[in-house]
Amino acid sequence: MAYIAVREFYDTQYGDIRYRVGQPYPSDGIDVKPSHIDYLLSDANQQRKTFIKFVPDAETDEEVAKVFPNHIGGGKYELSNGEKVKGKEVAIEAENALKVGE
Repeated sequence: MAYIAVREFYDTQYGDIRYRVGQPYPSDGIDVKPSHIDYLLSDANQQRKTFIKFVPDAETDEEVAKVFPNHIGGGKYELSNGEKVKGKEVAIEAENALKVGE
């Protein structure tokens, strides 16, 4: 099963590993209990937020990690061509334009 982080967090239960948005969860070599995955999938935690989501049919970690536009913080987004833009709507439009141009 493949999961990705939907918000940045530190997994304090498993080595204090930092996960960024779009990064596969768990990291290679980490064996996480199903109950902990359920905890991160739900909002039944101290922050009342989900931290990961299930990604169906992900064949490789590389495919899972590449979700564009990728929010990099401060209202900025990275596009699939490496360009960085400010604003979610602008990023979505720019990414769609890149896909049309392929």
